[in-house]
Amino acid sequence: GDHRDLHSFPPRRSSDLGKLPLKNMGRLSVEDQWEKISELKVQYELLTNGKDEQNIIIDLTIDNVRITGTVNNVYDRQYVAYTVSKNALKYKVVAYLKILILCAENKIESAVFIDLHGSVTNLPCLTDIEAINKLNDLMSYLKTGRLEPLKFTLEAAEVASNPKKNDEDVLQKMKDQADGNTFTNLPPDPYLQRLYEEGYFDSFEDKNIDEIKVLASLLNI
Repeated sequence: GDHRDLHSFPPRRSSDLGKLPLKNMGRLSVEDQWEKISELKVQYELLTNGKDEQNIIIDLTIDNVRITGTVNNVYDRQYVAYTVSKNALKYKVVAYLKILILCAENKIESAVFIDLHGSVTNLPCLTDIEAINKLNDLMSYLKTGRLEPLKFTLEAAEVASNPKKNDEDVLQKMKDQADGNTFTNLPPDPYLQRLYEEGYFDSFEDKNIDEIKVLASLLNI
């Protein structure tokens, strides 16, 4: 079997800056950015005040892959995830993967995600069987991706899950990511660029769109 370490997130609390534990915020100091995340801090404290934090030890095997590590920020069987990034999509997906793992281990009954602006989103919790089934499906895609690159990005999946968008919009989103966009300050993705240059997307078919939509559903995008 294989082994994956579920890194602890977020790190331990910083007592001099209040209750909210913060991941590395980049080059700018936490103090300089504190006002920008004030609403996030307020919501976090409303959700966790007076509750004891549980640090959940994970040891789970999915399709012969062992997943181990610790998940923090669980309060009275509720997982409270957040991001200090303007682009919340990636962090919401990471949070949902941890929710699936916590549900598979019967450790939580509810979960929320707080974005940079303090907006709180309820994320779905599943039964242990449902969560394990989803994790098995996701693991199959992970193993496929080891053999050849998946024609998939989180951003394309977000477009695919939007009923107002069509298949051409999905493909265009991936092309925009590859090329970058100076107007929106989106840097080109060298990985996608290389795949386009090698003609990997020349054979993009309906089944690839269907695959993106399935992954969007599995990742709660």
